[in-house]
Amino acid sequence: MFKLTIETDNAAFDPYPEMETARILRVIAEQIEGAANAGAAVDINGNRVGSFTLDDVIPPDTFHGICNDCSHEGGGFIAIRNSESDAPVSVWFRCPKCGHDSAWD
Repeated sequence: MFKLTIETDNAAFDPYPEMETARILRVIAEQIEGAANAGAAVDINGNRVGSFTLDDVIPPDTFHGICNDCSHEGGGFIAIRNSESDAPVSVWFRCPKCGHDSAWD
């Protein structure tokens, strides 16, 4: 389950709250792609304005692999689980050395 709260009642959201909300969502998306399963929502002024949690992620050290680009071996696999069956739905690897993303079958 993914949960997100963002309080939009401060100066960073004036006069166009949609712009700052979209920026925060992009930052959170990058954090999730980088293996974060929880974190703070921070506005452009550095204020904490909310938080997110992603509970259905298998910990990155559960899977290991070898990067196709740089041959680095280690953890970094992310698996999104089906909340009903607990089976992995999609799995990918972000190499901690070079940043390359690879799908894993």
